[in-house]
Amino acid sequence: MKLKDNSGCWRCHLENADFMHVAFTCQKLHDYWFRVLSVLEDSFMVKIPFSIQVISLSLFELSSADKGKKLVVNKILFLARLIIARKWRSSEPPAIGGFLVEVEKCRNYEKLMAARGGYLSKWRKIWGVRPE
Repeated sequence: MKLKDNSGCWRCHLENADFMHVAFTCQKLHDYWFRVLSVLEDSFMVKIPFSIQVISLSLFELSSADKGKKLVVNKILFLARLIIARKWRSSEPPAIGGFLVEVEKCRNYEKLMAARGGYLSKWRKIWGVRPE
């Protein structure tokens, strides 16, 4: 898929860059995506491979016991992609700090919904939080 107004990557200046390059595979985004996956692995104690299928489409496998974790990891990968979109025409990759702020917002929202829905213990298990 070609980019309409400019066929080059505005981050690395690769000519004839397509959407997949600009959003996911540009070398300037490598560290961002690596750190996103590292945060997810450390936070949820799961192994997530570094691949275009994972970062672009959230295609990865976890055990059936980790179904709740997979749903949250998918939400957070969506947030990471959303941050790329927010910084779409920037020549620099998004800062990991902005991603971490969004993860914390997601965590707080998930906790609020779990408390309201009566499944706070499930939330604690997914997010790795001990009871207060």
